[in-house]
Amino acid sequence: MNKNLYNISWQVKETTYREDKALSYSNLSTFNREGFSKLDSLFDPISGPSLTFGSMVDILLTEGLDVYNDTFMVAEIPVLTASRLDIAEELFNTYKDQHKLLESIGKESILAIADKVNFQTNWNNNTRVKKIIEECSDYYNLMVQAKDKIIVSREDHQAAIDCVQALRNSKATSHFFTPPLFSNIENFYQLKFLGKYEDIEVKCMLDLCVVDHENKIIVPVDIKTTFYPEAEFPKAFLKWNYWIQAQLYWYILRQNLDNDPYFKDFELKDFTFLVVSRNHLNPLVWQYPDTKAEVDLEYGDNFKCRNWRKILKELHYYLTEKPKFPIGIKEEGSNNIIEHL
Repeated sequence: MNKNLYNISWQVKETTYREDKALSYSNLSTFNREGFSKLDSLFDPISGPSLTFGSMVDILLTEGLDVYNDTFMVAEIPVLTASRLDIAEELFNTYKDQHKLLESIGKESILAIADKVNFQTNWNNNTRVKKIIEECSDYYNLMVQAKDKIIVSREDHQAAIDCVQALRNSKATSHFFTPPLFSNIENFYQLKFLGKYEDIEVKCMLDLCVVDHENKIIVPVDIKTTFYPEAEFPKAFLKWNYWIQAQLYWYILRQNLDNDPYFKDFELKDFTFLVVSRNHLNPLVWQYPDTKAEVDLEYGDNFKCRNWRKILKELHYYLTEKPKFPIGIKEEGSNNIIEHL
């Protein structure tokens, strides 16, 4: 019997994967984009509407409706300003175990949170509390009902379903999400792998791996959702450092294949992205021919893509040595402005 790719993967729950200290594409991408000054927040949880929506589509596609319903709660979300949303979330995170209704939280406790986020400090305190109760109660109570689930709007829920249907029905992408016609081909979703580069631990979680046992071929795949037309994906590829993801994931998977007697002779194809726009629903397949590159590359108008190996070593140095200044900055003497420009 053919060996199963799952057997050589890192078989842990996603919470364990997230908590592990091995460096990931997210860490490298954030560091490459934000630089030395953002090291203190490098490992903060990353969230946002786009990431949540992408997760909705990924889970529906690769893990099914049961996991989706365990992860998300679909609801009519009250429209709140950013400041009101911050207050509701702060109150919930602080008092969710003691108070199931926002109205039951004491005035002084509400004011303490209001002060913390600088909410309308020029208003009378009674007015501040009244406004918070009036405008934030529905969302607070919704979070109580959701418990550990992520609250998503009905609009986003339907858009996620539409994206999934588009990917499953498109001639370009449907074969990635249907049972293979031949027994020698297997599709594996959300496999996790650990790897090392120069004794630095790295990790990845692949949306999809297509394994062709007969021809000894594996295709690594990632699913991307976007607001922009699918034909404009190369712009997003550069903006969000997706070359780092493609090259790093390929390297980690290749390392695991090389360490296995059965898979070591398999060809690992260039990284593939399946792209769908929630506003256009015309999925496209994009491949990255420089997946195996080991040096910095330049595209377009001198857009420099630093190789992940260089980024990894630099980041590892900062995390272990904890210098006061970035590499190349002199603590004593003068620094040359033109050189650093």
